[in-house]
Amino acid sequence: MIMEGTCPSQRPTLKQDGASGAAGIKFAAARSLQMGGATASTTVLNNQKMRIDDADWVLLRVTASSSFDGPFVNPLDSKLDPKSDALRTLNISRNITFSQLRVAHLKDYQGLFHRVSLQLSQASTAENPNTGEACEAIKTTAERVNRFRSEEDPSLVELLFQNGRYLLISSSRPGTQGFSSPEHKSSDELLASTSLQP
Repeated sequence: MIMEGTCPSQRPTLKQDGASGAAGIKFAAARSLQMGGATASTTVLNNQKMRIDDADWVLLRVTASSSFDGPFVNPLDSKLDPKSDALRTLNISRNITFSQLRVAHLKDYQGLFHRVSLQLSQASTAENPNTGEACEAIKTTAERVNRFRSEEDPSLVELLFQNGRYLLISSSRPGTQGFSSPEHKSSDELLASTSLQP
């Protein structure tokens, strides 16, 4: 399965009815499906959904690419082909087992992630450190953010800090197109220059 599209060249404002119509960055995503089980089957529903029945295991591989060719290249001038790139990456990944992919990802990611730690809270708000029993009902992140206006929640600050680091690390790895710019030659420099905004 392949999904293709084009982003608008500019973000529509609230006053505009839609995008300007000018073409922006092209993108593509490719997906493959592997599954196991003697009676495993798939059914496409309404040309929009896929149903998997009686599978013992399922492995979905998704790759994505875009025509982004740097901040100084007009999207219309880009020679990159996101569909070919996504399909090439998907074909390469088919020769690698899930275990191999997971080990490589953990080695690459955790090497960066474990370089920093932040502890602002004494204990989890969901568990009593002496008894291990729940102190109060577990709240969703949205509820915690809303309550943060009137109550301190150091563990929420920790959670948001780590979530931001996760997004930054994941989008700044070689081959990604997240926060890269000419000023940042490596993900180490990018991480070092990032600051939290209030």
